[in-house]
Amino acid sequence: MIKRMKKTESITDQDSKISLAKTEVTQITYGPFRNRAFRKIETGSARMELLESGPHVLILNQALNTLGHKVPDNEVTFRDKTQIALINFQQKNGLTGSGIFDRETLLKMNEALENLHKMEETSSREKETQILPAADPPDEKVQISVGVVPTNIKSDQEFFEFLDIQIFGRIIDARWDIGKNTYKTYIGKETSCTVSVSSLKKHLGITDQQWEAMYKRKTSAKPNAAELRNFVKGHLKNREKAILEEINAIKKEAGALSEDKKQFIRDANSKIDYMQNRRILDLLKQLSDEEMADYKSKVSKETTDLAEIEESLKAYIENRNLRNEEKNSRAGLQNQLTGLEALYKQYIDYIKFKNSHEATLYEPGDPNKAFLKMH
Repeated sequence: MIKRMKKTESITDQDSKISLAKTEVTQITYGPFRNRAFRKIETGSARMELLESGPHVLILNQALNTLGHKVPDNEVTFRDKTQIALINFQQKNGLTGSGIFDRETLLKMNEALENLHKMEETSSREKETQILPAADPPDEKVQISVGVVPTNIKSDQEFFEFLDIQIFGRIIDARWDIGKNTYKTYIGKETSCTVSVSSLKKHLGITDQQWEAMYKRKTSAKPNAAELRNFVKGHLKNREKAILEEINAIKKEAGALSEDKKQFIRDANSKIDYMQNRRILDLLKQLSDEEMADYKSKVSKETTDLAEIEESLKAYIENRNLRNEEKNSRAGLQNQLTGLEALYKQYIDYIKFKNSHEATLYEPGDPNKAFLKMH
């Protein structure tokens, strides 16, 4: 007897737009599936298969992607990649790998999606006290305690400003990510923030080295925000003192330079250019007055750009060092040859003497002839 296949309904674009009523009896709990298109599949009156198109196929592709089966998530047609991903899902979940999205596959996928959603919610609840600056780049992060959140805070904006002041010492309008929570979640509670190191260094105005020095001195795994700011104040104060000392040293050393050299230190009092002034000063001290005059005679243009001045002095000193190396090499070679001139003259005189005597007719038994043959 030939068994006749049950005829299935087609799914229209409109079906995907009609949401299920809250009172409708269904096993579908996954939000994007709760429409008339997937209800038809649940009842067994329709299914999805190869080359079918429409918004319902787009929803299926997005669901497959969510579950880790990679397909183009903006694809509205049931193509080979969707079929392969669907077969993989079916086989992974103990179903026959038919590549057809039927009632059995729908309910199994609905269950998998709901389980994934519950896992994500659990993970989110565990992290709800860890507040992340939303705009921070992915880099090293640290936990910083901001203490108990005051009860007089009345809005999310006031809460964000409280975090700014506690962490950075001023309002910087950082975009804090608290997920689905509100300021009320944190009122009266001991709270900590996960803050990127790059954000701290940027807004606190400290260098990599200063951060490393401060973080080594922390008294706990989760430093207090006030403690951190005190560290910063101390480092900035020490840095300011060190800068002033360096500027005074530059002024003193520059004052001892010749007039030709002094003009290269544009502003010895500059807190902005003091590091470059130091490098230029150290280069100038390597030049004698004669070399300075030689350098100025070779300069083809004038500039106030300290970087250009520094590079120009470096290039001159490198060339000078090369010239000195060549000069020393020649002098060493000359020293090695010193004293050989007289020996070379004696050798030439001997060759001339020997050649002249080879043409001389000696008497038989003359000892001079035997001597010259031996040498």
